[in-house]
Amino acid sequence: MRLYLARHGQTDWNYQKKMQGRVDTALNDTGISQACELKEKLKDLSFDAIYVSPLSRAVNTAKIATGREDVIIDERIIEMDYGSLQGKTYRPFLGQEADSSDEEQENMKNYFFAPQDYKAPEDGETYEQVIARADDFINDLLLKYDKSANVLVVAHAAILHAILLNYHRLPLEKYWEIPVNNAEYVILDY
Repeated sequence: MRLYLARHGQTDWNYQKKMQGRVDTALNDTGISQACELKEKLKDLSFDAIYVSPLSRAVNTAKIATGREDVIIDERIIEMDYGSLQGKTYRPFLGQEADSSDEEQENMKNYFFAPQDYKAPEDGETYEQVIARADDFINDLLLKYDKSANVLVVAHAAILHAILLNYHRLPLEKYWEIPVNNAEYVILDY
């Protein structure tokens, strides 16, 4: 199976450097343009299946980028749940104005730069939970599709990085090592 992992296009919260998580933010004009650019990059490919997160930014990116409506929504590839950090800006640790406590700022910094030290809020999700969801999702795809299949997955940064982490057998410290920018994709061969 050849797996194409694509991240959704930009939203206003991406632009504003806010922790989106499971808040259903829409693509902004840049995100729509990025999805159209992704369509150009994917134009010569055909997909046996297109899996998407249930959040509209992923669904709409997939539909724009492929011109198809037959996307398969899978809850396991929804974005990481940041709990009480959702909606908070992660600019503070870059020296900009804070909208969160010092402890939250430090935790958001760990989220990006020291994942092994990140502490999920009580109402949020751990990296280990996201990695387990990703592993379960991929195992199901491997059972369903043979080696000749092309499958597109349009989802979010945290879940896509969990898939990449599992695929490359990287330690948690390397979670963000392989970049997946808005409306870009990587290819994994299974």
